[in-house]
Amino acid sequence: MVDQFQEFLIGAAETFVKEIYGLGARKMSLTGLPPMGCLPLERTTNYVNGNGDKCMDGYNDVALHFNGKLSDLVTKMNEEMPGIRVVFSHPYDVFMQIIREPSTFGKFLLLNFSSN
Repeated sequence: MVDQFQEFLIGAAETFVKEIYGLGARKMSLTGLPPMGCLPLERTTNYVNGNGDKCMDGYNDVALHFNGKLSDLVTKMNEEMPGIRVVFSHPYDVFMQIIREPSTFGKFLLLNFSSN
């Protein structure tokens, strides 16, 4: 089911790019997904369910799979459409680096509001 939805989204992106290409657009950027399993909601859900505050790997795998398909689409369009320049923006790795090594990106303050 997830794969079918991904194919639907990739098809919609391709249709959209072709439409604006037909209107004269030649430079575009398509942005992939961040690590969806590391979103605060998912990490909080994991914590509430007693699984710690780790990222949900399954969601991250889906994001990576979608990003691969979107990247392939960008390559295909650059090869098939004369004069177009589509770039793929891949935020996944940047966000994972921030999540894994937050101190690399500056100081931060952690506040604990627990009642204990």
